[in-house]
Amino acid sequence: MTRTYPILWTRQWRLGILTGLFLASGRLAFCRDTVREIAEPSLTITVWLYNHAQVPESTLVKAERVTGRIFGEAGVKVEWLHCRRSAAEPPVDHGCNRPFGPADIALRVVPRSMATRFDSRQESLGFATPSVGSGRGADAWVFYHRVEELDQSGLAPQDVTLGHAMAHEIGHLLLGANRHYPQGIMSPDWSPADLKLATWGMLLFTREQAERIRAEVVARRADSASTTASGQPAVQISEGKPPK
Repeated sequence: MTRTYPILWTRQWRLGILTGLFLASGRLAFCRDTVREIAEPSLTITVWLYNHAQVPESTLVKAERVTGRIFGEAGVKVEWLHCRRSAAEPPVDHGCNRPFGPADIALRVVPRSMATRFDSRQESLGFATPSVGSGRGADAWVFYHRVEELDQSGLAPQDVTLGHAMAHEIGHLLLGANRHYPQGIMSPDWSPADLKLATWGMLLFTREQAERIRAEVVARRADSASTTASGQPAVQISEGKPPK
């Protein structure tokens, strides 16, 4: 899960921010290990996005660009499908009507009312779970009310926080649900310094993570091709229902 330090509007908190920004300069050495030299992603994943929280379209579009840039620098292109939140709604993208395949990911941005159904820490930004009946993770969840709360801190714009949260949870599905790292976008706790790095476009996957992500996407796309060739049914997902 993505977690952040509590936001406290105190003198100590302001001093902590200054300390965090100082430490951010030291983290630039870590950023040199991130992947920025990949010019053109050759691999693609498709994200089925369910906007249960009714995030404003302008914010969501910017957040998608942030997520796409992060994965693009790791050598993976993200294609977005905007899917209906329930069967009662008209279809948004017709691509959501096709079967859900191994190279697809379902990402749900949910409001507080849905987030409270989960047994999670108050400061969590989201989580990722494996699909039922599938050996590969395919379902990610982001808690929008936590993104809104962090927006009040002024450390990062809302679309930046949301975009990084989405990238983190999708990253879990490609790297492993329990794989956290000491620093960077896959860190379990984001400090004020990390949020500043996110604003500067420097909170990324490391080279090692990027290699693992590309290898996983290659494997998923191979599974997708074999499934299509064999005529086997693809994995089905529920519309708008969180796991029990």
